Amino acid sequence: MRVTAIFFVNAILWSVTQVWAAATPTKSTDLAIRASVDGRCYFAEVVGQCSSFGEALVSAHRLPAGDVHIEVSSDAKYEVILALLKSLERVGVSPSRVGFVLGKSQG
Repeated sequence: MRVTAIFFVNAILWSVTQVWAAATPTKSTDLAIRASVDGRCYFAEVVGQCSSFGEALVSAHRLPAGDVHIEVSSDAKYEVILALLKSLERVGVSPSRVGFVLGKSQG
């Protein structure tokens, strides 16, 4: 009886650790978004207004598991970047996962 109980406890603990390991992403998937001066954001095939770009990423099943890199040009408007950040935060992307990359001027 004791051996059977020890076997079942070990089996349960092993299965719990396997489920946890499968649920934990092993590779970080980063995302690079380009914000334009006119208020539109771009990533691969996803294009939309920066103010609702987080929702567009969710509907396209492209929400990042890793960090988000926002490419900004020197003539980018502060309001556009702020709208993008708020949109990403609404869908669960923490501001601590967001970084900025200097892009080319679009003028």
